[in-house]
Amino acid sequence: MKTIVHDLKLKALSQSGAIMAVVSLVVFNHPDSSVYLFFLPFVPIPAKWALAGVFSLDAIGLMRGWKVFDHAAHMGGVLFALLYTGVTSVCKELKKKKKN
Repeated sequence: MKTIVHDLKLKALSQSGAIMAVVSLVVFNHPDSSVYLFFLPFVPIPAKWALAGVFSLDAIGLMRGWKVFDHAAHMGGVLFALLYTGVTSVCKELKKKKKN
């Protein structure tokens, strides 16, 4: 574990944030796909709603000080994926305009 801010003693595990970034990128690029939860294997859940639920739980956990998961890393992964998706879409649009 690596301490990010020494005064506040916030600790982050980079793996969970990276995994959330990858999952978020998939959801942002394929929002109509479905996910299946381990304990509800026959109930498809829209991926965009699953990601929104996880992000909401992480926001609540961060505000309430829950210590089970690293909520800041998860939210950082989602926000990075959102930023990355936005930047790449702008770059694609600029390339299209440049070709024309």
